[in-house]
Amino acid sequence: GVMSYEVKCLKPDPVIYQSLFEKYHLKPEECVFIDDNAANIDAAKKLGMKTILFQDYFQAQKQLNVLCNK
Repeated sequence: GVMSYEVKCLKPDPVIYQSLFEKYHLKPEECVFIDDNAANIDAAKKLGMKTILFQDYFQAQKQLNVLCNK
């Protein structure tokens, strides 16, 4: 993961997401971001990630299955 103290910022600052992409050589369009905070979800979407706004386990699992075509 990426720790906020390492990159000196917090979600929803795009820098923290970019740091994660760079650290793990990730492509945003190949990532799924799950969070219960709408502002964090919006920031992730703007960077090209698929997102799930967490409400409960079953809802998140169902949406993840759809995104993964299961």
